Amino acid sequence: MVAAPRCSTTVSVAGSSLYVEGERFEVRGVAYSPLLSFERRFEAPPDLFTPERRAVWHDDLQLLAGLGANTLRLYNWDPALHGGAAGLAFLDSAAAAGLRVMLPISNYFLEHREAARAIVQRIARHPAILLWAVSNEPDAGKPAGSAEAKAAFARVASLTRVVREAEDALGTWHPITVPLTCETRHLAALAAAGAPWGMGGFDGNIDGGTISSHVMQHDAGALWDVDGFNCYWGFSKPDPADFFYARHAASTAAARAASAASPLHAASRARGRAGGGAGGNLSLGTSRPLLLTEWGSDSYDNIAGASSEAAQPLPGTLPRPPMWSHPPPPAPADPPPP
Repeated sequence: MVAAPRCSTTVSVAGSSLYVEGERFEVRGVAYSPLLSFERRFEAPPDLFTPERRAVWHDDLQLLAGLGANTLRLYNWDPALHGGAAGLAFLDSAAAAGLRVMLPISNYFLEHREAARAIVQRIARHPAILLWAVSNEPDAGKPAGSAEAKAAFARVASLTRVVREAEDALGTWHPITVPLTCETRHLAALAAAGAPWGMGGFDGNIDGGTISSHVMQHDAGALWDVDGFNCYWGFSKPDPADFFYARHAASTAAARAASAASPLHAASRARGRAGGGAGGNLSLGTSRPLLLTEWGSDSYDNIAGASSEAAQPLPGTLPRPPMWSHPPPPAPADPPPP
């Protein structure tokens, strides 16, 4: 058992930093989503954060805390499974282990906003809560600037406002993040999605629902408080252009010059932010706290000598196929010089 103080609900944001109990808080953690079994790993991750599944997660919490983690990002929290006195046992155990939680308001709630409100009302005062992760990669697979992308971001904006309104009613506050794919250009699209509420061009209705006048008074910058990015790539692919400054800019001056010329900079400057965009890195693209909400790279195919998602073991292929157990033959040596 890892001895640790209970967590606190006092969370704040100032500039590019996150604070807990007035102290700067550096997130060290994992995206945590236990599965029913290895064989069923390709199913949508279920909500296993219930007392009935304590055997699944209890030891994990102790081990993760013992490794130095202080934060867990969860997935697929079903409010119907967390009623009653024991319904928040997972959060109680996380807090007792000194672990704070990024609680998901998943993509399901883009169409079920009142259920999301119920999550906030039930959990906002729990000491384990660090922030809300509203939706996940709403930009994925949608061409930038397309009608599909704009509609997706509009629904996300609506959901973030439901979360903020629900906390306002309780008198609590926690940061909101919207995990995006690994490109800063999506921040401008997210900001634009909130513009109608802050610029007086919204009639108070969206998807048949009504947004209160209190919420309508927020400006676009109130939609989210922490920038979150899910960053993946393969060994043989270039690093994400916005991620590693050193590989994509000759100098800090060059990176900032490129950022200043980007559309994101103009949108940010109009709202009093530092700005940033293509040519810089994620930290140059925002003045908010920055989180890697997911991180990883593709599996490596040691026969082809390149990364490959298809090389990952599939159902029925264990033990691993030969490509994983036999290295490729060595390349022939160059002939000696004449």
